[in-house]
Amino acid sequence: MGRVKGVIAATVSRRFALRLHVLALACFLGACGGTVAPGTDAGSQADAGADAGSQADAGADAGAQADAGSGAGAQVDAGTDAGSQPDAGTDAGAQADGGYSTTPLDTAVLLSALGAAEKALTDIIAATADHAERNKRMAAWLQARPEFAEAGISGDGVWGRLVNGQVFVATSSLIAGETQPVPPVPAPRPLPRPGRSAAADVVENRAGAAAAAPPSLPAGAQARVLLSLDPDYPGLPNDRITGMLRDRGYSVLNQRATVANLRAVSGDAVFYWGSHGTTGKYTSSGGTYWAVSTADDVTDAANLANKADLDDGSLWYFAATQRFTADGKPVVRTRYAMMPGFIAKYHWSFTKDSLLFLNSCYSDADGFGDALAARGGNVTFGWSEAVAADAAWKAALYAFDRLLGANQVDPKEAVPQRPFDSDAVFADMNAKHLDDGHAGNCKLVSRRNVPVALAPSVQRMELGERLQEGPLRGASKLTLVGIFGSEQGTVKVGGVEVPIKSWATDKIEVEPADLPGPGFSGEVQTFAQERKGNQVPLTQWHGTLTYSVDLLAPQASNAVSTIACDVTFRGDVHKYREAPGQDPVQPKVANVRAAQGSSCHWQVTGSPPQGTSWVGPLSESLPFGLNGTVNSPYGDGYIVSAALDAQNKTANFSFNFLSCVAAYQAGPRVSQFATLHDQLLTSQASGVGNDGYPLYANNLNGTLGADFVIPARSITGSTTQLDAKLDWTDFVPANQPQESKGEDDAQQ
Repeated sequence: MGRVKGVIAATVSRRFALRLHVLALACFLGACGGTVAPGTDAGSQADAGADAGSQADAGADAGAQADAGSGAGAQVDAGTDAGSQPDAGTDAGAQADGGYSTTPLDTAVLLSALGAAEKALTDIIAATADHAERNKRMAAWLQARPEFAEAGISGDGVWGRLVNGQVFVATSSLIAGETQPVPPVPAPRPLPRPGRSAAADVVENRAGAAAAAPPSLPAGAQARVLLSLDPDYPGLPNDRITGMLRDRGYSVLNQRATVANLRAVSGDAVFYWGSHGTTGKYTSSGGTYWAVSTADDVTDAANLANKADLDDGSLWYFAATQRFTADGKPVVRTRYAMMPGFIAKYHWSFTKDSLLFLNSCYSDADGFGDALAARGGNVTFGWSEAVAADAAWKAALYAFDRLLGANQVDPKEAVPQRPFDSDAVFADMNAKHLDDGHAGNCKLVSRRNVPVALAPSVQRMELGERLQEGPLRGASKLTLVGIFGSEQGTVKVGGVEVPIKSWATDKIEVEPADLPGPGFSGEVQTFAQERKGNQVPLTQWHGTLTYSVDLLAPQASNAVSTIACDVTFRGDVHKYREAPGQDPVQPKVANVRAAQGSSCHWQVTGSPPQGTSWVGPLSESLPFGLNGTVNSPYGDGYIVSAALDAQNKTANFSFNFLSCVAAYQAGPRVSQFATLHDQLLTSQASGVGNDGYPLYANNLNGTLGADFVIPARSITGSTTQLDAKLDWTDFVPANQPQESKGEDDAQQ
């Protein structure tokens, strides 16, 4: 910022009305610190002979009295004691009592005073690491300056009211780059109270919000990522957050938080702002202040352009550390501060079920979150007090990574993780102590109406195959369970969009293709207004089985009935998580059934009993499902199904066949093949002559390999009346789950 030297206004009375402009030398992420050389005394000179309390432009000694005998080491006047409480209910932006008078400050004088304040704060930070001592010295410096009518210590910082009614605020908490003690290893978080989830113990519900509201998605795909600090401030997460959002399909405005850009905030589904923030109380007027720094330096031209906002209190002044030099010294700059009134004045708006992360000190204090909620903000993340930079950056990156299922931010999960909702993510952060601000009692606070994830998220799937052929027999149905938002989007199976039967925030029903081919199996992915969700595999198996039985053994015939089936089935056998940070669990049983496109063929070979001849067909193709037909009054068809138990590594087949078979003598005989649980009922024949055969049972348990292959098996058995045999080949999967896939692959 350009600094204009000018003549300091004459000493004036110290009791003036509170105006709506604030100069806030404040703390973001404790952004008022610097490395102190070991052994440096708190009162030592900060640089090249300049006393820590010296005036930056006039060279006057910090101990010189500006008026009425106040010195650099003097305590704050009793009427402005740091511990005194303000009058109840006075708003930060309210006009002061009209009984007080103010004295205008020439712009050149004002800018000169701001420059002097920057230099004084920089020197004091360099001179001592003791936060209380910094506040004491800064308050004394303000009292010694003729531009300030009064000054005091409040909460975490120092305030000073300029003679023109503007207010100066300074805090100097620890920041990145300043020596900090290594925190002890955190103790484990206590378990949730009985009957409550972990999220219920740490997330604050807004008034009227349902504690058990189902998670949703923000409406719309516009995201805004703002930065007030200089781009070379250490460790900034803005670009990484922008990349994660764009990877999921968001249209991201990655911007400097200029006054012009802040005036244009509208229609955001996701909002992130990294800045400096401060709050406090005026001890003489009783006003509570809260401010967040913009990215615009204060200049003569900018003051003219922003005059209306400065006059009505929508903008204040704010000085804070914006970056560090190569040797770690803080660089303080004076910028405009946005006040709560600015939000309403410029009609900020956020979409339904939006998510906002305010990454600055005190961003959950004194009305910031409430002001945003009044403009449609749903979930808000903010800090209760001054927060250390490293903790703030780490918390933001972790939160967006887990909300988006990006799997880019440490501590990474061994198996990629799907997107989770804000309640679940915040509970996970709380369990890992990532909500600790590493500065005093600072905590990250989450408030919401409805919890939201930032991308569609499929947890698991259920498949119901079409049971029979024909246009009126119903279609296959795939049910997706997870987080999808209230606005209908699209679903793709194997890269092919499929029809949607119903769409709810936690469940979608679609119609995948009935026949193997496009839309039948593969990665299942949801899209909500171009935001893409995780991919979950719908696995497909293919193999053949052959069932044969000697039907006429008592008559010493060589007749054999054989059913040969070419079978395709599909199902969801992937592991999934119910909460972030948990190990994925394997579903116990997936029940699958032969899909359309499978085929079964029946035939009889050999000779009938001596003295008889075959009547009727010796072979036919069995239709899909069990159907009664004109040509087959008994019904014919087949069903092949299996219960796949990945936990116990078993595959239990079940076969049901019904067909008109070749008959001898006077009438037809029906051979029915069926299964009951895991036992094979090999054959039953009945008809004219009452020729009956006992049933033969055998175990149908197969195995399920680690790669989800069902290995081949042969089962045989015999009685005095018949022989039976069942063979199946390897059932080889396609699109089986892989636990090591990366970001746009299967996530759990």
